[in-house]
Amino acid sequence: MPNLLARLLKLKVFLLLRCWLRLVFVRTLLVIFGFDRSLKILGLNKLAESSGSNDLPQWRERGLYFQRAAKLVPNARCLARAMALCHWARQCATPAVLVIGVQRTADKTLAHAWSVICNEVVDDSASIIANF
Repeated sequence: MPNLLARLLKLKVFLLLRCWLRLVFVRTLLVIFGFDRSLKILGLNKLAESSGSNDLPQWRERGLYFQRAAKLVPNARCLARAMALCHWARQCATPAVLVIGVQRTADKTLAHAWSVICNEVVDDSASIIANF
């Protein structure tokens, strides 16, 4: 049993490391090239093609790990997380869509980004997205 637990822990650490590396890459692209060029570099400016597996629990877990990894990357907010997750999903031939919502009030404008796979949000909660 301890051997199984150790193997599981290694897999989770490996997943966190993969998410962290992807997040650092996307955050670096955003800083150097800006939003538009980063979308083109990552291929997120095109429509997603549906040809791969749509394993939603796997992508939800990866979304959670991107949230954890974002705590280790300076200024890695929702946009970088959503872009990194969409890019990874599309590399695995899973149709993913980057969604950006905007909420305007009299005194401020707020924006939020999230990933959608098979018409389901995979990296955020419905209560947060309901505001946008």
